[in-house]
Amino acid sequence: MSGISRTPDVPYIGENVVREDGREKSTGSARYATDVRLEDALTVKIFRSPRPHARIRSLDVEAAQQVGGVEVVVTGQDYPDIFWGTFLRDQNIFAVDKVRFAGQPVAAVAGGDPDALTEALERIAIDYEDLPAVFDSHEAMEPGAPILHERLGDYQRNEAFIFPKPGTNICNHFRLHKGDVEKGFRKADILFEDAYEVPMVQHCPMEPHACTALYEPCGRLNLWASTQGPHLVRRQVAEALGFELSRVRVMAPYCGGGFGGKISAIAELLASAVALKLPGRPVQLIFEREEEFGSSFVRQAFLCEYRTGVLKDGTLVARQVKLIWDAGAFGDYEASVCRTAGSNAAGPYRIPNVQIDSYCVYTNKPVAGAFRGFGVSEVCFGYEQQLDRIALEIGIDPLEIRLRNGFQEGNEHAMGQSLAGVGLVECLKKVREALGPLELLPSADGGKTLRGRGIACMSKTTAGAAFADAEIEIQRDGSILLRTSAVEHGQGSHTILRQMAAAEMGCELSSVAVASIDTDFSPPTSQTSASKTTFFDGNAVRLAAADARRRILDKAAEALEADPADLSVEKGRIFSKGTPERGISIAEIAQGAETIRGRGSFRLEDATGMDPETGQGKRPAAYLMFAAQGAEVEVDVETGRFKVLRLVAAHDVGQAIHGQACEGQIEGALVQGLGTAMFEELQCEQGVLTNGNLGDYKIPCALDTPPLVPIIVEEPVPDGPWGAKGIGEPGLVPTAPAIGNALFAALGRPIKSLPFTPDKILRYWATP
Repeated sequence: MSGISRTPDVPYIGENVVREDGREKSTGSARYATDVRLEDALTVKIFRSPRPHARIRSLDVEAAQQVGGVEVVVTGQDYPDIFWGTFLRDQNIFAVDKVRFAGQPVAAVAGGDPDALTEALERIAIDYEDLPAVFDSHEAMEPGAPILHERLGDYQRNEAFIFPKPGTNICNHFRLHKGDVEKGFRKADILFEDAYEVPMVQHCPMEPHACTALYEPCGRLNLWASTQGPHLVRRQVAEALGFELSRVRVMAPYCGGGFGGKISAIAELLASAVALKLPGRPVQLIFEREEEFGSSFVRQAFLCEYRTGVLKDGTLVARQVKLIWDAGAFGDYEASVCRTAGSNAAGPYRIPNVQIDSYCVYTNKPVAGAFRGFGVSEVCFGYEQQLDRIALEIGIDPLEIRLRNGFQEGNEHAMGQSLAGVGLVECLKKVREALGPLELLPSADGGKTLRGRGIACMSKTTAGAAFADAEIEIQRDGSILLRTSAVEHGQGSHTILRQMAAAEMGCELSSVAVASIDTDFSPPTSQTSASKTTFFDGNAVRLAAADARRRILDKAAEALEADPADLSVEKGRIFSKGTPERGISIAEIAQGAETIRGRGSFRLEDATGMDPETGQGKRPAAYLMFAAQGAEVEVDVETGRFKVLRLVAAHDVGQAIHGQACEGQIEGALVQGLGTAMFEELQCEQGVLTNGNLGDYKIPCALDTPPLVPIIVEEPVPDGPWGAKGIGEPGLVPTAPAIGNALFAALGRPIKSLPFTPDKILRYWATP
């Protein structure tokens, strides 16, 4: 697209307009999926396995069905041959022959009395034969480990990038090779080898998974869902249940937080399976918080090994990486995380020789899936922690080694793509300027507390194969109805899409409204994830608005007896460029014409895949996001407790469509990253969660939050709308690494696993 500028002179682009959803959400009047109330709706409760790995010898639900108030009991025997999943179809709706994790759905009960449903769940009789289980991803890869999926080779999958190894627990193996890594190691002056570990964590959205399902006697299935991907859910439900797409309708009200955890049809398939047994009767499933922790998606446990070759001047010449992702019991989205993280694992650096092997491995633990950052937060923890160790040992400033090796405009990524719109260096300089020197700071109390500053940076790809459609409908009064399937789940997407529509149309922002999302009427788009909305949906909206604008100008040209090329549109008024006093409003045109619609469909024409052997591709990513963050910490070496005194974050957003929204995204992500750094960790004993509730599992609150300094850097990406790209994910990615490097500066020793708990700090401090 043309007309890209750092500060485009375009109405509404770059303006901090009032958010579309601000009043509703601040007053509590916003409606979410948990607020859906259909007359005579029945409640659904799920019977879940307490065992991590067991064969189901028998399942007796007769006593449960006899409980007064119970309308139906549904089990895996009602849907024995259904397998579903996003990229790898390896899971049933309800367990059929065996269970693979504690928390897996085995049966569902539906009725009008919650107490009766609780009693019914207690009356379900099930006989298990316990099977050998595996809870460690390293052990799961060893010969002789218990096999979770004997039919792995038979599952349907996305053959372009899912490469399972039948007969093992490896459900995907991604490879990226560039140059000759062994030759690079021979050239290096120093080799560094380190291993890092990241634990399983939870998304913890304010609104749990929720779905109301109504199966009409005519054969249509209607869903009201808390989802980030209404069209994906529609497709998953239709394919799993054998429906035509036209018979499945998904309505998506506001989503009360997702962070990647509400992409797949986790609750929707369960509710649909029950609804099909009760035609004409709505059923509602809302996860309890304990279910949210252990039976929805988690962010996977992760292990990595980094071997990096460096010259004496700090130049990185070779990097070999092994990544092991704990998928839990099923592959679903985690098989794709394995690839995305692997393709980003070399970091935002020019390294001529790279070899990466990324493995996605089954274990008998809760199912892992998409989480904000899509695996890049975890690999960033590895490469940025190691880079500070490299800088210390060769005697170079942590900023300088990043500037010396960091991506610049026109460089080639490890996967072979030429880079454009690269603001990494500017981000690094802005953070250093705001944070100060990266060094151990003087103690104010004789050595009881130590202070340090640290920095970390990142790059992240966004899938080139995503797509977005949008529609602009001009109403009879001249107002604009924008149809999109981009989900508003707190990030402000509907506001910026309105800004783009108004800017391209030449109308007043107040005249643009976003239609409710309903797959019967809303044009399809890839799920709202991967930081794609601003770029993909924004481009689709801009194209739709331009199409509508052309149609309006054609109509106005007839009324004004002018050439459409000589007409301009400003604030909803159309006029000849030479005679602005002679014009007509959009409303006047709309009143005298048939309904005017503009349509936009955006896909990258030059997007490519990646070679399955080397991971190379000309343009597998739509664009890359870049950021740098800095942290200042104070550590009490007697107790091991530490405080984060400041967090500084500079992010390259291409072009800030709404500056405050960008800052809000960054600040929210910083707090989430603070949690993963300081205390978030889902703990299991023999596959069973021991802290799966908000009492025992701690997330940050206002009292934990230090001063936050968001900094916007604008380096336009060539084919983004006005040069804009995404900001949703990268705010989280370098936060824990920056805090870790600040602790490293204070303690003089790196801590190689998250979270940075007091016991780890004391242990590392005491180690000679």
